Amino acid sequence: MFRFPAIPGTDEENCMGDRAANELSTRYANSMAIMAYPIRYIAETTGLTTHVIRMWERRYRLLAPERAPNGYRSYSDDDLQLLLYLKAQTDAGGSIGQLAQLGVSKLRDQMIHTPIILAGVPEHLRLHALKIVQSARIRNARSVALEIHRTATQLGAEAAISQVFFPVIRTVGELWHRGEIGNAGEQAITKAIRQEIVQALDEGSSRAGPTVVVACAPKEFHEIGVMTAALYLQRAGWHVCYLGADTAIDVIRIACKRRAAQLTVISLTYVQQPRRASKLIERIGSQVVPLCPVIVGGAGATPYQDRLERNRICLIGQLEHMKQLKPEGMSRQLLETYRAGVLSA
Repeated sequence: MFRFPAIPGTDEENCMGDRAANELSTRYANSMAIMAYPIRYIAETTGLTTHVIRMWERRYRLLAPERAPNGYRSYSDDDLQLLLYLKAQTDAGGSIGQLAQLGVSKLRDQMIHTPIILAGVPEHLRLHALKIVQSARIRNARSVALEIHRTATQLGAEAAISQVFFPVIRTVGELWHRGEIGNAGEQAITKAIRQEIVQALDEGSSRAGPTVVVACAPKEFHEIGVMTAALYLQRAGWHVCYLGADTAIDVIRIACKRRAAQLTVISLTYVQQPRRASKLIERIGSQVVPLCPVIVGGAGATPYQDRLERNRICLIGQLEHMKQLKPEGMSRQLLETYRAGVLSA
């Protein structure tokens, strides 16, 4: 069972409390444990119609989904990966008939042996990155964790994140969309990187410096980016109160109030529907902004820059800019100046 880590700001005086932290950890664990999907989810994720999925199942015998208690088809992670691969191959001009003739076993072998193109990794570190991705493709979680730990130890957490881990995450995302790596491999990488960041935060934990509250927005489970932001802020001199994934705005507000936070950072990675995004932004503006300056970042925030500014919320353009947010002399006026310059660069 995944346990919420003991990281800065989550001790016995935790602004959330153990119960809230455990609830967060349970939701995170549940999000990682989903292994059976209805056909509608499979169709939305792959871009295939339900008709095509059923036809490939009947005509080509490529899938054999189980039946849920309600009688509906229930697809596994392996089924999802295979369909993503077939979709990518047919989009590239391949014939589903010819692909089916190869058989499922041959197809699955091809899926994990396509070339790995790593962009953004320095040449002398490419072997580290390749070992991580290759281990994840064959679902060797232990090897993934060992290689990620070795890389973090050799380079230091910050350098490992920027030079190896982020490029690996981008590469794995591209592979996943083409069906060339499965959920299990992707999650093994994410979990191992998360553990290294937690360790780095633990090692740098200090009560010195003003408090910054760091959290993922509600229904946001991608933590690597926001945890990296927390690490950068800690190294810049802040005392970090990290609340975790899928954090309610009320919890963020309470944390800011109880810890007398001087800054709040919220991650918005999912691009939401305009109405839902507007409502979330307005809640942040009305409940958190009156307590301290608020910075948001992520792909889900970028389309709503004007609305963020109307709610006095600062949009940060690049994660690396967090390193420049020194606590000395931090004020609303300074933050406004920052937003006009570095943060929006």
